[in-house]
Amino acid sequence: MNVLFRNVKELVASKQLIVDKELLANLDLNQTLDTVKPKAKSYAELKEAYAEVDVPSHRFAYGDALKLASQPFTSKTIAKLKAKEDLKILLPGPELAKILDNLELVIGDTSYEELTCAGYNPETRIMSGVISVKRSYGYSGDLCSPGSTEYVGFWVHYDGSWHAMGQAEVQVHDLPGVDSDNTVEYAVFRAVNMLEMPCEDLTGLPLRAILSWNDPPAGPVDHPHWGNVINTHIQPNIGEEIVPEDENRLRLLRVGRVTINGIDNVTGLATNPAPLYVSGDCHGNQSPFAGNIFIEGDFVHKIDVFNHITGDVIPGTHPLLYQVFVHKVGSLAPPTQLTNSFTIAVTPQNAMLPITKTQSSQPVGVEQYYTYMESSAQVVNPRTLAVWQAGGLDEGLYTIEAMGFSWNGMAYVQISSQVQNAYVFNGYPHIELVSGGGTVNARRPEVHLQITSPGGDCGDFVVGDTIEGNYSVTDHFFGRLRVRVVPITVGGVPQPVNTISIEDSTVPQPNPVEFEDTVQADTNGMSGTWSLNTARSCARCSNSAA
Repeated sequence: MNVLFRNVKELVASKQLIVDKELLANLDLNQTLDTVKPKAKSYAELKEAYAEVDVPSHRFAYGDALKLASQPFTSKTIAKLKAKEDLKILLPGPELAKILDNLELVIGDTSYEELTCAGYNPETRIMSGVISVKRSYGYSGDLCSPGSTEYVGFWVHYDGSWHAMGQAEVQVHDLPGVDSDNTVEYAVFRAVNMLEMPCEDLTGLPLRAILSWNDPPAGPVDHPHWGNVINTHIQPNIGEEIVPEDENRLRLLRVGRVTINGIDNVTGLATNPAPLYVSGDCHGNQSPFAGNIFIEGDFVHKIDVFNHITGDVIPGTHPLLYQVFVHKVGSLAPPTQLTNSFTIAVTPQNAMLPITKTQSSQPVGVEQYYTYMESSAQVVNPRTLAVWQAGGLDEGLYTIEAMGFSWNGMAYVQISSQVQNAYVFNGYPHIELVSGGGTVNARRPEVHLQITSPGGDCGDFVVGDTIEGNYSVTDHFFGRLRVRVVPITVGGVPQPVNTISIEDSTVPQPNPVEFEDTVQADTNGMSGTWSLNTARSCARCSNSAA
């Protein structure tokens, strides 16, 4: 039985783990056992493994050779290496010299791996590439070993120079059956902060992506031994023109996964129906907001005061701060400041993967502030500023205000503010009956469905009858109604069912009924009659009561 992710208590109870009773009393029985990480194969082990499959030494010993070549060779160093118990390592000598000589002849070798494409999605801010692995062997071990690393570095050229966009990586292994006709494709991704341009000034920017096996690319002019370079062009982010006095401005970008320009600032409703909404957005059809509403935004000018490995604020620095307030329009109560905690995904400059951090408001003086965690080199994706827990709020129009603050050398001062309206509606409030008796307060569409003929609710009918009834649905911002028969399966075969016909005020309607933008905001639901012709709804049934 697999012991992964099982705690000590379970393992002891199942007798898969035997522990002395005295020791057991002092153990945390709820802890899980960690597995031993696979050990990288030594030079000698790889040499033996690849002896029959034609993987040259300057391939499988590449990492060891680079490590040795980066340090001076002295008699003391060589003696220390030879004194090690593990004599399976690569040592300075004729073998290393031959490997280094062969590497001098290998530049841009794509016989093992190749970067086949690279690009950028300006809507998700993700830089990506696809790596094609072409051989079965030569990747430092199978899936039961650490394997080896394919690195892809990204650079974008603007303002006269190359700008580093970060690096992505993926672990690869020996996989039997792979060859040039049956390759394995790996996708790598990296969240980046890309240059913004107004749409009228938009131009393609040169992108350079460099694949390098087992050794990260050193820069935009690097020529890898194993790997290749791709030059292409990408579209930068479409943004607004930024004037110098606006550089420290805090911007609201999305509310409830809807881009700001897809929200009517008068009604507060989302107005971006498909296919007008952008990637990652919720589409809106005069739609309100509800539940936990994620508020996203950024500062135009992103200062770098973060540790490039951990992503934490460097002690003694003064990061940008912000506050977020919400207020019901027309209410005499003061605005409510959002101070609850939430998680964000931070990708530091020198980290390969995002790091999850808890974003909590912190006191500065007598007030509470959130710390802005993004910089030109550090990415937060998505750029969550606050999480508005609006699930219990009354229906109505609310104002969201985000205010930014920066350090002026002596104190934090407000530098910007942006306001956005959002209409909150958490469902139509009504009382519903519950099974077994009693009632419950509900906040969802109020739906009634009744059979009127041939026998009323719970009545009998025979195949061929037309069943008729009434329906009604009440809900503010109603948009869609569908009435259908749930099909049954006989002998593993789904049985055909007929479509229910819907009428609203005696006017036949399509099923499902979906309101158009022009009337949706004005409707509170619909009601009418429905009918179902059962003549062909059960092809295998006899003409008996159902």
